[in-house]
Amino acid sequence: MSARNALAVLGLLLGGAAAAAHAEAAPPCEGEPAALDPLLQRAAVIAHYASQPDACRKALFRECAAAARQDLLDVGSAVICSMRYEGLLRGSFRGDFDALMQWWRAQRTASGR
Repeated sequence: MSARNALAVLGLLLGGAAAAAHAEAAPPCEGEPAALDPLLQRAAVIAHYASQPDACRKALFRECAAAARQDLLDVGSAVICSMRYEGLLRGSFRGDFDALMQWWRAQRTASGR
């Protein structure tokens, strides 16, 4: 992840969590890949998130945004949230960072932020 994208993700997480309250209901998601170690199997964990249904990827991202808005994320949570972001970017937006930003801004606008 580039420094520009990393900073943007941090801004997304800290500034847009209110959209989570107005978001569509979360679908059943597989959640965390228990059999994978995020530090040793980064690519596999990101692939796991990218393979989730679109609504699930977005719900997991919004969950991270809400958590970051409430409190400082510990290192482990920040790593998982970063991988969720990568899965969302790859799976829902096919790597198009600008499209992800456009979606997130729409989420924030819909929530009145």
